[in-house]
Amino acid sequence: MRLRTLLGDHPCTAALKNGSIKSDLVTFDFVEVSPTNKGFKPMVREQAFDVSEMAIVTYLMAKSFGKPMVLLPNVVLARFQHGYALYHARSGTLTARDLNGKRVGIRSFTTTTGAWLRGILAKDHDVDLDSIDWVTFEDAHVAEYKDPTKRAPEGRSSRCCSTANSTRF
Repeated sequence: MRLRTLLGDHPCTAALKNGSIKSDLVTFDFVEVSPTNKGFKPMVREQAFDVSEMAIVTYLMAKSFGKPMVLLPNVVLARFQHGYALYHARSGTLTARDLNGKRVGIRSFTTTTGAWLRGILAKDHDVDLDSIDWVTFEDAHVAEYKDPTKRAPEGRSSRCCSTANSTRF
């Protein structure tokens, strides 16, 4: 059996991808997509792969809309999300609470990092998430999801600020 497979390059996937771990029953045909999360949308919308790494929020949303997916609970990438909330250094010193009533850009409202950061901001920093004007740069991986955010103008990117010009909360 051959399985079209999307897996990123992670320490826990290296042996499988380089062939040092093999199966007599299954052959993995690895598809390279960079960054790997660009493969989540075709997986959810078109079942483009037989096996796919996927962010947990994308998977949970896909299941909530009845997508025919099965979770294999194997973590291939994990990180603390706290360091991924950035703001432009020219804004001076800000605290998380300073986001109340402001416009905040995020790649997509449904990213796992975004979900974690919204939870951290609300629970740990008393940020009123409903007061924020959320602006997104991409649609959700799951087409059926109705995005409540505003869309950034065409041609704008969520990578508009380099980390050299950014400060972490």
